[in-house]
Amino acid sequence: MILGTCNFGFDYNGPQVPKKEVFKIIEEFQKSGGGIIDTASNYRESQTIINEYVKVNGQENLRIQSKVYDYDYDFNIIAEELKDCKIYSILYRNPFNQKTIEYLKALKNAGLIEKYGLSIYYPHELRQEANIIQIPANALFNDYLKTMILYSDVQIRSIYKLNIIEDDYNSDFLKDVLKKINFLPKKIDYVIGVDNVNQLKEDMELFG
Repeated sequence: MILGTCNFGFDYNGPQVPKKEVFKIIEEFQKSGGGIIDTASNYRESQTIINEYVKVNGQENLRIQSKVYDYDYDFNIIAEELKDCKIYSILYRNPFNQKTIEYLKALKNAGLIEKYGLSIYYPHELRQEANIIQIPANALFNDYLKTMILYSDVQIRSIYKLNIIEDDYNSDFLKDVLKKINFLPKKIDYVIGVDNVNQLKEDMELFG
């Protein structure tokens, strides 16, 4: 399980999570051996809050992953907002911006990040220049199945409060997605957002 943090910075599929609860969530995630925390420069307060937590509590077991559209703008924000964090990976959201790709490669080669990758919305955006691909669990999901095997790390996002989905269509769709993933000969990570510590514990039992 990868901890999604969009709702740490603003209202996302519900009200913004209060900072006090965010700290409890990250603490539990860290104590439970949780791995990657997924964030982005446009998640408003999310990166700043994560940095506050790391500054006080340290980063043991935690790997911070952020995302950029354009390195000239976004990476400066990331460097400032996550200044007390060791950034594990950065994903780029514009697959056709070659300058950003080259910049992330240079960061990896310099040892400033361990991996770089691609966070996309549509199958036609897939490119080979990535260690990681992050794809949405949406109606186009089947179009990704053939190419997933080509990447060392695959992350599936837009899975929010997975264990308490009430909408029958979404529930059946996600069950179908998970069933198909189980047949892939590789490990898949799930980016899941939570509102409180109890939800985190339940999701980590399923995907931790």
